[in-house]
Amino acid sequence: MAARSSLRQTRGTIFHLNPEHLATCLYESNFKSKMHFLTHYGSQCRAFGPLVNYWSFRFESKHGYFKDITVRMKCRKNMLKTLAKKHQYKHCLYLHNSASYLHKQHMSTSGGRQVSVLTLPEEVKELVMSLTNSDNVYQCRSVVVDGLTYAVDMAVVLGVSNNEICFAQICDIFVISGQSHLVIRDLNDVEYLWHYHLYLCKLSSSLAAVCVSDLLDPFPLPVYSSDDGRLCIVLKHRISCGYVCARLFPSWCAYLLKLYALLRQTLK
Repeated sequence: MAARSSLRQTRGTIFHLNPEHLATCLYESNFKSKMHFLTHYGSQCRAFGPLVNYWSFRFESKHGYFKDITVRMKCRKNMLKTLAKKHQYKHCLYLHNSASYLHKQHMSTSGGRQVSVLTLPEEVKELVMSLTNSDNVYQCRSVVVDGLTYAVDMAVVLGVSNNEICFAQICDIFVISGQSHLVIRDLNDVEYLWHYHLYLCKLSSSLAAVCVSDLLDPFPLPVYSSDDGRLCIVLKHRISCGYVCARLFPSWCAYLLKLYALLRQTLK
């Protein structure tokens, strides 16, 4: 409770930061541009939702790799070419030494233990028994498959129906015969809010099991809770299924298609 209260206070402080107040209290008349950007995060969150679509964590991580190489380099001639070659050598080494790199499924788990199938909840037990005849199974909180981490309470994409994405939330994870199986619960009443660039949905009561290798889209998605009890999912990439594509703005796409059809009728 104390952590939640502290989080609310921090969030409220960010939403009400004032540039003049910040300059007076922290840095008098001089402060960095990053501190000025902080004063706009509150209004940006209100207008566009979570700022996950705008951060640069992946770029910073990759930049750190090149910075480490630069520190250890002795030759400063044509550094860009040297960095590019070392980066390619690194991936060649991975391809040569690891058969699973970009080819076969490589898996690791955390927070796992052997459990008896009979001790599982009734619905989960039926699903697990349909996957294996063993009396014991390996249950874990998270699993890393080919560098992607699947954890309990995260969301996965099951498919695309009528130009709408079908989501499900991970309830449990089992490793059976060297394969990662997710026990999932469907997310219904999916509503896309284009203003905030996120999906709102509700948790259903039906359970199902799916293998990670059978997922339409391999990338798991974080799930946030809204004030009205619904779940929020921020899509970070494009999802395609055959000829039907679900983009980040499906509502806008449908609107533009209707507008185009109306214009054609008007011109006729």
